Amino acid sequence: KESEKEGDASATAQIFKNMLILEESLRQQYMQQQSLRLKYSIFLVVMVIIFSYSTYVSLFHSIYVLTNIVHQVISIIMLMTLLLFYLTGEYTRTISIPRKFLVTTNKGIRQLNVRLVKVKVPLKERIIGFIHLQLHNHRQGVDHARLVLNPRVFSTATREQWELYRNQFWGLESVRSR
Repeated sequence: KESEKEGDASATAQIFKNMLILEESLRQQYMQQQSLRLKYSIFLVVMVIIFSYSTYVSLFHSIYVLTNIVHQVISIIMLMTLLLFYLTGEYTRTISIPRKFLVTTNKGIRQLNVRLVKVKVPLKERIIGFIHLQLHNHRQGVDHARLVLNPRVFSTATREQWELYRNQFWGLESVRSR
């Protein structure tokens, strides 16, 4: 019986290791999608601001003809850029799809009876984390997203073992990386 328990424990440990690998891969993809979304959202907002400002200035005719022409040209260029950004599908690829990453990922991993959930971090902790990130190495495995076992399929003991295994692993990783 003792060797049977050891076999079960090693099989469980191997499954948990594989789940950690899956979780880290999904977390990296999530972070990549969120940074892509943030970068292009900033780009889009800047383009809209420039377009709005140049259109506003060109509508109220300046006494300087050259200034008026420059603002009209900038308005046309910004309008064309915004139209091309949307019509070429870049808006969908860079802003819409990253927003739906968790939903589509969870549909894909539903058959594994796990879910990827976003970790909600208060604003104060995010600011402290950002400062910490600028000063030190990135804290792995504790931010952004987590893999959660389906409570309908897995017992409470198994879910608690998974949480304990994950927390111990990332605790050891953070100590090792220092």
